Amino acid sequence: MIRLQPAGPGGAVTGGLKVDPQEQKKALRQEVWANVKVFVVIVAALRAAPYILDKMGFMES
Repeated sequence: MIRLQPAGPGGAVTGGLKVDPQEQKKALRQEVWANVKVFVVIVAALRAAPYILDKMGFMES
């Protein structure tokens, strides 16, 4: 496993700024929900594709 050492006070990622844990938690939760929504849309499209192709005449049942 690779471990990165912070480059100076606060580290290179935050640029020396403190990150509010509540804000970080809120942002991560929003990202998770966005990914869940995208996943649901993709699954729905994959489930609907055979039905749509069958109705359009591209697939023989």
